[in-house]
Amino acid sequence: MRRRAALSLFLGVLSCSSCFIFSGAAQVPSTSQQSSIQSEAQAASWFEAHRAQPAALRAFVQRMPKGGDIHTHLSGAVYAEHYLEWAATDGYCVNPKAGTLVEPKACGQDISYFPASELLNKPTSFYDSLINRWSTRNLQFAGKSGHDQFFDAFAGFGAISDSASRRDDMVASVANRAASQHINYLELMLTVEGSEVRQLGREVGWNKDLQEMHHQLLKRGLTKLVTLGSQQFAQLQREVPKTLGCGTPSAQPGCGVTVRYLQQTTRTKSPVEVFAQLAYAFALASSDSRVVGINLVGPEDNPIALRDYTLQMQMLQFFKRQFPNVRVALHAGELTLGLVTTENLRFHIRQAVEMAQASRIGHGVDLLFEEHPFELMKQMQRRGCWSKSA
Repeated sequence: MRRRAALSLFLGVLSCSSCFIFSGAAQVPSTSQQSSIQSEAQAASWFEAHRAQPAALRAFVQRMPKGGDIHTHLSGAVYAEHYLEWAATDGYCVNPKAGTLVEPKACGQDISYFPASELLNKPTSFYDSLINRWSTRNLQFAGKSGHDQFFDAFAGFGAISDSASRRDDMVASVANRAASQHINYLELMLTVEGSEVRQLGREVGWNKDLQEMHHQLLKRGLTKLVTLGSQQFAQLQREVPKTLGCGTPSAQPGCGVTVRYLQQTTRTKSPVEVFAQLAYAFALASSDSRVVGINLVGPEDNPIALRDYTLQMQMLQFFKRQFPNVRVALHAGELTLGLVTTENLRFHIRQAVEMAQASRIGHGVDLLFEEHPFELMKQMQRRGCWSKSA
C-alpha cells in the first residue's frame, strides 16, 4: 500500500494483542488464543523462509489476526481521494493557491476558488498535487521533512474532516480497511465540540487556581457542551451501521469491527483553551461509554507545546484526580535530536507517566534520552503503561 490512508508517517499504530485496550466491552482475542503452538511454529518458520520476499510477506501479514488498532487519528486515516470525492458531492470548493478545501458557504469569497466537482476537468497534475499535499504519497518530492508534511497536511482537508457531515463515512471507511487487515477493534481519536469548548475557555479566562477555573467552566455551560458532545457520539453510533449497511444482505466488512473513541485536545492552544478542552474531554469520557479515554494531539515540538508541556501535565494531573477512572493516552516523547534542544528530550515521557498518569504513550521515540530511562521503563512495565514508536 503506497501509504496508510491520508497520512501514515508518525502515527505510531499499535496493532497487537498484548497492548492495553481501554474498552472493557470489546473482546479482542490474542493470537495465542486462536492458534496452537504448532501452528505458531509453522507460521514463524514460513516467515523466516520468505523474509526476503516483501510482496509475499505483505500478503501473509495481511491475513494474520491483529487484535486492536489503538492509535488511529480518524481524520488522518482517511484517504485523500475520499475527501476529494466527498468535497465534490457536498459542494466544497478548492483554494488553488493554498491547496485547501473551502466550505460551501465561503466559495464566493475569492474568484480563484473553484468547485471541487470541477477538479477532474483540471489538469491531472493539479489533482495529483492535492493528493501529494494531503498525504505521504511521493514524500521524497514534497520538499519538506516527513514531520512537516504530516502536520501540515491536516490543514488541506480540515474544512471537511472537522465537519460532522462526513464523520460517519470517515469511520465506515477506516472500519472497512481495518476489517480487510483482520483488525477487529479500533480506538479512533477525534475532536467533538472543539471550537465551542475553546471559546468557552477564552470567555472564562486564565486563572492559576485550576479548581476555580474548572468551577467557572461548569458554571458557564461546560456541562451543556458535554451533553451536546454525547449526543453527537450517539448520532454517530446510529449512522455508522447505516452507512455500512449492517444487518442487511449488503453489509460491509466494517460491521464486524468494534469502534470506540478517544476525545482529543489540541496541545498548541493557549493554556486556558487547553484546560477547557481537557475539562470537557474528561467529563465526556466519564459519562459516555463510547468515549474510552482522552489524548493530546498536535506537534510536540511546537513552541507553545514545549513552553506549556509541564503545565499541561499538571492540568492532566488535576483532572485525573477529579476523574480517576478516565483513561489517559498521551502523545509523549515524539521528539528526537535535531528537532528540539536536548533538555526537552529528558522529561516528557516521565511527566506523562508520573504526573499525568498516562496508561499509554504514543510514539515514545525519545525514551532512551530520558533521565534514568531504564528505571522509567521498569516503572512503565510495572504499571502496564505501554510505549510504541512509529
